[in-house]
Amino acid sequence: MDDLQYYFDNDIVVFPLGQNSKKPTNAANWRNSLQNEQRIRDYVKRGNNAAAIIPPNRIVLDVDVRHGGLESLKRLNHELGLNQKLEDTNPTVVTPTGGYHIWLKIDPSVKTRGKLDSTLYPGIDVKKRGGYVVAAGSEIGNFKYEWKSTSVKDGKVALTPNELPPKLETLVKRKVVDEHSPDNESGQFDGGDIETILSHLDVTDFRSREDWLHLMMSVHYASGGDHVACEEFVKWSASDPEYCTSDMMDDHRDQWRRLTLDGGITAGTLMHLVKERATDLDGLKMELFGTTMSSRDDFEDYTKTTVEGEVVQSLPFGIVDVEELEELDLSVDYLIEDVLVDKQVMLVSGPQKALKTTTLLDMAVSLSTGTPFLGRFAVPEKKNVLFLTAESGLGTIRDKLNSIVTARELGCTACRDGDLTGCYLGSGECCCPQDLGDWKHSLFIGNEVPKISVLKVGQENHDVEHLIRVCRMKEIDVVMIDPAYLALMTEDSANLFVMGAMLRGFLDTLKSLNLTVIIAHHNTKATGRNIGKDPCLADMSGSGFAEFARQWLLIGIQEEYKYDGVFKLAMSIGGSAGHSGLYRLNIFEGTKDDRADWRKWEVKFNDRDHDFHEIEGDVNGESGEG
Repeated sequence: MDDLQYYFDNDIVVFPLGQNSKKPTNAANWRNSLQNEQRIRDYVKRGNNAAAIIPPNRIVLDVDVRHGGLESLKRLNHELGLNQKLEDTNPTVVTPTGGYHIWLKIDPSVKTRGKLDSTLYPGIDVKKRGGYVVAAGSEIGNFKYEWKSTSVKDGKVALTPNELPPKLETLVKRKVVDEHSPDNESGQFDGGDIETILSHLDVTDFRSREDWLHLMMSVHYASGGDHVACEEFVKWSASDPEYCTSDMMDDHRDQWRRLTLDGGITAGTLMHLVKERATDLDGLKMELFGTTMSSRDDFEDYTKTTVEGEVVQSLPFGIVDVEELEELDLSVDYLIEDVLVDKQVMLVSGPQKALKTTTLLDMAVSLSTGTPFLGRFAVPEKKNVLFLTAESGLGTIRDKLNSIVTARELGCTACRDGDLTGCYLGSGECCCPQDLGDWKHSLFIGNEVPKISVLKVGQENHDVEHLIRVCRMKEIDVVMIDPAYLALMTEDSANLFVMGAMLRGFLDTLKSLNLTVIIAHHNTKATGRNIGKDPCLADMSGSGFAEFARQWLLIGIQEEYKYDGVFKLAMSIGGSAGHSGLYRLNIFEGTKDDRADWRKWEVKFNDRDHDFHEIEGDVNGESGEG
């Protein structure tokens, strides 16, 4: 497919970026780029990136996965009441992290903001006239910007941008901001707006360190920390004859990156400075807002936006009234009946050597094949599963997986004879007797876990980005991470606030992909000595896990292991959806002898509490379903 043809056909100017970069090769003059199709095509063929300048009659919704953009887009589509999603009915580029650039048509006279309201729709920026987005076909970290499949027909972009729905136009339209504004949202202005504002200010009026710093902080807040706004501010500052060294410019970029959005300096501060010192205040207001009115005059419109009498802005923090709450569809779907609720995080925890990993493998096989978990709990529908485990090694995982597949008689003769090379993990055709579909392509296994950390402003977590990309590429429904301690990058695991922020940030990111996340975790060492004690959430090691769990599967050891291949366990299963149960079971894994296929996976439940000895013979002699 010719990724660039859409831009050329629609007179959208394309200019060069660096290789594997989002930065213009001519940082000072890219806005004056002229269309040169052949030159750009030759440049891109040499492995370089390109960018598209947004014309006056277009905007691009930039949906950022890392900041919750996909979840915000889902909510926005719902609130707009569209029959089809914005990303499916307008030309849309999928970004390397799994986000979107959605091209839409807009009236050029509409003054737009730089971001949607971050309290309501975090992670959605509004790229507008004079700005740019990376063009389709470009690459960052070996991942491409690609046209979404719904945009393409017969090898070409077949969609044309739709007019903005009235509600969306209201949301992207910039509100008047000045020192009187009742609510100065961050991100109202983009880099082009900041360039316009600064062009009305005399740089020599800000030689006082305090004045200059206040201006920098207010510009940072008003732009939401936008990197283009940063460059415009540094360039403007450098225009002072007494300020001209590259070291000072780099120092001010570093200061910008260290700023946060909660320092008390807002867009109102910026407009107060503009009001005092702008060379043409009314002219600037017309450029920014299309009006010279004060925000006091616009107060009602600013705080309660309506379209044809209907309130279109939601309240922050997910606030609804009781009537709205009663009308919400809050039903839950079980991926595994009485065990696993869809799109809620589950924690699987237990002491050392309590078969946590193998139990997760059984769950992964159950979900990918639609067969009962542990031979008991029904799975209504097959799902795509990604199982990431970093403790056992692929050899051991393959052996355990083989024993689970064999016990269920899922595979062909080669599977049941212990040879998976021709079926599950191999490339040969499988003649499985059960009509399970092509399940061997529904379960994906990795022997590393993503590194998760609390990110500072401007930091990126490439492990999480790669995980998101894989989940989108393989259409994953369930992600399993085993174990938690190898994934969570912190030396302060006892700090509830640190762990809570880390878990919340990571899981919110995956939640935007509509995934169910299962995390395996260890108990404290002391609980490993509590033989015969029923497992509970308080057994988990570290802070934040028990508090964060929406649903759980807790494993306890009921009798000391006798090295006979029999594990006598208790499982406590429950969740906030209301399911709960305490189950006692024996699992026979086999003992190593001269046979190559010594591993077993035979599960026997005992519904009579604590009566393990009575069923021991059954487990050793007769296989239960598993």
